[in-house]
Amino acid sequence: MIYTSVAVREMRSEDLDDILAVSLSRNAAMNITGLLVHYTETSEFMQLLEGARDDVLALFHGSIAKDPRHRSVEIFHLEDGAERLCPDWRMSFCLERHGGLKERTGLSGFVRHGELSDMRAGFARRLMIAYREEIMRRDTV
Repeated sequence: MIYTSVAVREMRSEDLDDILAVSLSRNAAMNITGLLVHYTETSEFMQLLEGARDDVLALFHGSIAKDPRHRSVEIFHLEDGAERLCPDWRMSFCLERHGGLKERTGLSGFVRHGELSDMRAGFARRLMIAYREEIMRRDTV
């Protein structure tokens, strides 16, 4: 599953640390993996969640969609995949600021302008793959 949302206020580093700590613990217990991207300029989130469909949907509807720290929560992509994109990441995190991957990819206006409402499901998946590859590249350099 890939979903997007918008923070109700500016996220401080403490807020993001809390989200990650809870995600790591909860995801380990549910055998869920994934990647969370936070766009600081627009206060938007994009998250990839991987695992058994019932577990992912239970997590999303039971906790994530109800979290008062964000609004406009929308699922953009949901599929049964043959393999996980992030099999070893209980929850990896990417903070997107100026520059970086946004300027190196020509995927769409979303990457340049944060237009979440214009995103299609296939694009969402390709974008998460690009973030995964960027994180893996940084970790090996």
